[in-house]
Parts: sequence; C-alpha cells; structure tokens
Amino acid sequence: MGRVGRWGRAEPPILRVCSMAQWVCGRRRGSAATTRRVTEYATGWVRQGCRSRMRLAARLGLSRSLSGLQLPPPEPPLAPFTRSLHPWRRWGASPEGRDCGRPHLPQSPPSDLRPASNFMQHLFTMRTPLLATFLGCTLLAAASAQTSEPLSFPGVLIGPGEVPEVLEFETDLAVVDALTDLGRVSLRGVPMPTGQILNLDLERVEFQWGSLGVFVDGVRSEYDPGDLTCWKGEVAGVEGSEVFLSFSSLGSYGWIHDGVDYTHLSAMRNADGEWEGARMRLYSDKALNAAGQGLGARAMGTCLSDQLQGGHQPPPAINPADLSPPTYGAAQKLECKMAIETDHQLYQKWGNLSACENYVFALLGAISDRYDTQIDTILTFPYVQFWTTASDPWNSQDSGGSSSDLLTEFQNAWAGNIPNGAHLAHFVSGANLGGGVAWLGVLCNTSFGFAVSGNIDGGVTFPVTQGSNTWDFMVIAHETGHNFGTPHTHDYCPPLDKCYNNCTGSTQCTNQGTVMSYCHLCSGGMNNITTYFHPSVVSTMRSGAVSSCIPNWNSNSFATVFYDDFEVGGLAANGWTKVNARRKSDSAHEGNKGAKVRKSGSILRTVDTSGFGEIVVRYWRKTKNYEPGEELRLRYSTNGGSSWTTAGSSDALSWGFVEYAMPSSAGNNANFMIMFKSFGGDEPKENGRVDQVEVLGR
Repeated sequence: MGRVGRWGRAEPPILRVCSMAQWVCGRRRGSAATTRRVTEYATGWVRQGCRSRMRLAARLGLSRSLSGLQLPPPEPPLAPFTRSLHPWRRWGASPEGRDCGRPHLPQSPPSDLRPASNFMQHLFTMRTPLLATFLGCTLLAAASAQTSEPLSFPGVLIGPGEVPEVLEFETDLAVVDALTDLGRVSLRGVPMPTGQILNLDLERVEFQWGSLGVFVDGVRSEYDPGDLTCWKGEVAGVEGSEVFLSFSSLGSYGWIHDGVDYTHLSAMRNADGEWEGARMRLYSDKALNAAGQGLGARAMGTCLSDQLQGGHQPPPAINPADLSPPTYGAAQKLECKMAIETDHQLYQKWGNLSACENYVFALLGAISDRYDTQIDTILTFPYVQFWTTASDPWNSQDSGGSSSDLLTEFQNAWAGNIPNGAHLAHFVSGANLGGGVAWLGVLCNTSFGFAVSGNIDGGVTFPVTQGSNTWDFMVIAHETGHNFGTPHTHDYCPPLDKCYNNCTGSTQCTNQGTVMSYCHLCSGGMNNITTYFHPSVVSTMRSGAVSSCIPNWNSNSFATVFYDDFEVGGLAANGWTKVNARRKSDSAHEGNKGAKVRKSGSILRTVDTSGFGEIVVRYWRKTKNYEPGEELRLRYSTNGGSSWTTAGSSDALSWGFVEYAMPSSAGNNANFMIMFKSFGGDEPKENGRVDQVEVLGR
C-alpha cells in the first residue's frame, strides 16, 4: 500500500535510504538531505525526500536523544518594543467627537483599518499569530479519508519564558520533517502555558504552488517551501475549539483556541541568532490580561472614513433579509488571483528571505483557506514581491505616511496594470501605517482593485507592544472582504451586530463578532472576534464574486504539454538547441541521464502551448563548482527568442525541485521558448544540471 505523500495524496511505495547526516541533523532547507519530494498533478509524480528513519524516531519520541543535539540555554531577555494596537479601519487622534462613515464606492474614500492613537503597552505582537499563518492553501481532498498519524508536538521544552504562562521550545526538526509526509495528524501531549496538556486533531492545508509567482528585488525568483506545512483542526474532545498552525525549521506560527482562551505560537531566532532551526514560543492571553498587558477594555479612537478626501455619500445599507443563504462549499469554486506587493520594512522583521517568505505564504494560505471554505473562492497568488534592499520603490512608509498615503501611491503606480493578470492588488507592509484600507466592491476593477494592510510582522519581536496575533490574518482578510463588496457588519440594516454605531441607534457588545465587525472595540478586544465571516457577509461576498469576472477554479486540470527526463535520445534529437551541453549520467536526479550545461553554455527549445491559457514550468536542478555571481538560470521567451526574461536562478549544490507560473503571454503561444543557461561560468568544471523538465498547461 502506498504511503501518504508530501501533498497528502496516496503515493506508490518507493525505496528510501537515509544518510547518517540526515539521521543526526534532520532535514535542512536546501541541503543534500532534500533529495525527494512528492508532488502530484493529474499528469504524474515527482518525488523528493528520504526520511523514514527520522519519522520513526519522531513517532517513538527518540529524535532528540538519537540526534545527539545538546539543548542550548534560554535566550537572554530582550528589551521591550513599543508599537500601537490595531483596531479596524481608521481612527482619529482621540475617541471623542468622531462619527463613523460607511465604506465607500470607488469614486469615494475607501474603507480602512487603523489602530487607536491612545494605546496601552502590552507584550506580544499579535493575539493570534497564526491567524496569520497559511497561504494560497486549499485543503487536501484526500485528507478527509485518512486516519490521523499520532506524533508528539514538534518542540522540546527549554523552560518557562520571562513572563508567566510563556513556554519556550527548541524545534524538533525530525518531527517537523515527519509532518511533511502526512495529510492528517494527531499531535499528542501538547503542553500549554497554563499547565494543561492537550491533543490536537489536525488536517493539512496545502498551497497552490503551480499558481505562485515569486519576485525578489524586482527579479523573478524561485521559492522552495522546504519543510513548511500548514494545518487546521480542533482540540480533541473540545467542542467549539479551533486550531491554525504552521511548522517549519525556519519558524512556526499559529494559535490554539480551546473554546475559552487563545494560546499563541510564534517563532524566535535560535541560540546563535539564526532563523535556521528557529525556536518556538507558546503564550496565553490569560497571562497577558493578568499582567495588564492584554487586549481588554480600553479607550479607542473611532472611524475617520467620512473625513478622508472624496467626501461622497456612503452606499445604502444592506438588508440581510434580501440576501441569498450562503453555500459553504456547495457552489462552483471560483478563483481570485491576487498580486501581493511588500516592502523592505516587512523583510526587516526577519532579515532572512526564506524565513520571511515562509511566514507570508503561510499567512496567505490561511486566508485563502478561509475564503475557500466560506466564500467558495480560492485565492491564488501569481505575483508576490519581496524587497531585501532598502531601495524599494515605495516612499510613503519612509516618510511616516499612513495606510491611505500608501494606498494612493500604490494605486497610482499600478492602476490599469496589475501584474500577471491578477484580479486584485494588495500591499502587505511591515511598516507602522496605522492599519489597513481598501476600496469597496472592486473585483476585476484594475483602476480601483487595491487594498493595503500595514503593521504585519508575524509576532517575531518579543516582547512587543503591538496587538493581537490575529492582526495579520484579520487585516488582510478584512480588507479583501471590502474588495469583494461587503461593508462592516454594523453597516447592514438591521445590523448583524451592534458593537458599533448602527441604524438602530443603540449599541450592544458581543464576544461573537466576526471578521468584518468592530466588536474588538468592546471589553475583551480581539477576543471578541472569531476568524469567520458572518453568514450574511458571506452571501454578500459570494454575490460580488459571482457577478464579477473571476473564473471558475480548475483544480486538477493541468496537462503535460512537454516533458523530457533526458533518458532517451540526444539533446538535439529531442528538439533542444545546445551550446556546451550534453546528456550525462552524473546529471540525473532520477534514472540514468540528465542534462549538464557547462561554462556559459545553454539548452533551449520551443514548446507550443496552443490551447492552454495558463502555463507552469517545473524541473529539478543543481549546480557544481560555480563561483560567486555564477548561476544556472531558467529563461523564457514569448516571441520566439527575440527577447528573453529570467524566471529564476540558482547556485544550489544539492538537488532541488522548483516550478514557475509563466505570464499569460506564455499561453496559447506557438513560439513559447524555454532556456537553461549557465550564467557566468568560464571553466568546464563549472556547470548546472537539470532533469525531469516539464511544461504544464490548463
């Protein structure tokens, strides 16, 4: 019987042999241990990963003793870090004398989120760090049919933190690695900062890698998720509980709600100050509130949307009785493509590109999963930009601008030209912008389909004075909700809740607020808001999606347009034009042959993509003997070779599997070309190697 592969599907049995280095050190991102991974499309299998001994050790609870790793001492305490809270929309300098205007149409001021100006300090960055934790992920269909594998929590307790009800852990890399092969898992004996021991029943959510386009400093780049996995589920035996978690050797994030209180998981650098092998931290809301550091009742500013430039009348309130009931998974799935821009301030939160990428993709995956399960719409991300240099093209953050200032700059730069055919553009900023802002009802509107979410940081700075860990998740989900057409819950009439000024003239707080509500303004703060949309909001958003241009989701319709594993025939015989390249046995990832490109050589060929609108290129690659600045590049041309664009590059010494979503111009194109170029090499021993090259289309 086949095992469960990395993506949660049954996989044919394969022989795996693990080296002693893997046994001792565990799987490291980009290391030689990254040898096989399982990725299934409708067209076949790609395999990577060799971890059977490590999985066995993890399940026996022996991984740390067998590894011979010594636990380092706890980190020294860090100095407090001050930052404001994040209530929804935009609020003014004081809580007095403000009237809240409803979200506006595109020709009017946008809806936005902003923290209060008069905030009190507290310890942690987000009340629910992993509401910020999962991206473009869709729940694996096969997972529901699988039995849960029992595993221990992937952390080895170091001891209590500097604050009561805070626990710190070394990441157990063997367990993190074992999770990559599972679609369901039961994490046993999870220690809570309150002293409880919980079991968590989790099912895998997975990212739509084939639709992802990653750019770094303005250049197309490859992304390797490594051992990142994302999960959702519940506390075993606890009705009304909810869990979102992501695990990675580069940082783990999440939250556990036991039906009463939140416990948050966030990442911290290891004892050497590095993100590889990052530590974990678990902490409770109860501890923060008891110490006067939580998000209880406080004076907060009110909404200034009606005072933003534009000043047009708000749209009429929506009557929930006029809405159709939500479908919750029964309707045709739709796909909304989002272009994500970030800034150097976000990168600086980690100072490590891979750690930053993993968090952002986990965050976006959580949000996509929520839109999938409630709105029947999968969010995909054909364009995600990261800036590792301070010279990014955005200026509002550097001059102390607000989210509205950045929205104006962002919109002016991209209006009418949102990258890679995306239906919406969203700026995810690490700067203190005062919150978020978005236009209302603008799906497929390339002039107004914009939103900004500020103050994103994953809870990686500790102690901090920001706000609930739900912030990262909530602000992006909330602002995107405005783009889908929903106002706030108190803007419906009758109102969906009365946590804020509404058409009845009275207010009444509840601890059952939803993503589009203002119930965080009541005593209890962000604990008053669930991670779900209200059913009437769901109906409004679904109606906005159906009436827009966004297409049906085609989940498993990729077909193989071209494939070459270099096993049969020569390069020229298989249609490749070659320079300083040949088939070699030492260049095979699997089988007997692969392609070796030496010095500054290349191989290129035309791939007719007629009949396929969406194109993905994927392959295995490694390099040898490259000097700094030399690399193996994948390049593509959409005009028969008249001009070329670099999709990604690498100088990795170990085999790695990568895939790239091509621009829309690559589809339905008889002159689409791909090239593997050894860039900068000047000696025969300097070479790049590729194998199992595949072009997919749908």
